[in-house]
Amino acid sequence: MNDGLLAELEEIPWFASLGERVAHSANVRTIASWDDWPGPEDEGVMEIHSRQQSLYGSLLDSAKDKRGSAERLWEDIHKVVFRLGSKAIPYEKDKDAWHAPTTALWQAAWTAGLVGVCRLLGQVVPDDIQEQWEWYRRGHWPCALEERMGNKVLVIF
Repeated sequence: MNDGLLAELEEIPWFASLGERVAHSANVRTIASWDDWPGPEDEGVMEIHSRQQSLYGSLLDSAKDKRGSAERLWEDIHKVVFRLGSKAIPYEKDKDAWHAPTTALWQAAWTAGLVGVCRLLGQVVPDDIQEQWEWYRRGHWPCALEERMGNKVLVIF
């Protein structure tokens, strides 16, 4: 299971489709550049990150005797995502969350890590994380949430 995900990470076109239009959908809005990202203090950006942090904590709490394996897998996934993703975008390891490419890479690693840990623990990947994961697998960055007609939609770069 772990080797399968690590192999899958190698095949993902990390950030290769940034800025490309996607098929019209009521479930997403696209942005065209790094400068269009609303920043780390935007409510929709914070919502994604808060949800991911909360899920990570609850996964580790439920892991029991698999906690060590989950933490090792998390680190392995992060290494692979950073190795591959950092080649595709202007990531700078010394930049903070205000630097969009830095946040994009960290968020990609977190999303991949959550998918991996859910799979390791035999838990269903939550719908919101799975939706984000699908956009990464297509080469995009699901970078924020926004309200549209009473529903939350992903903002995709």
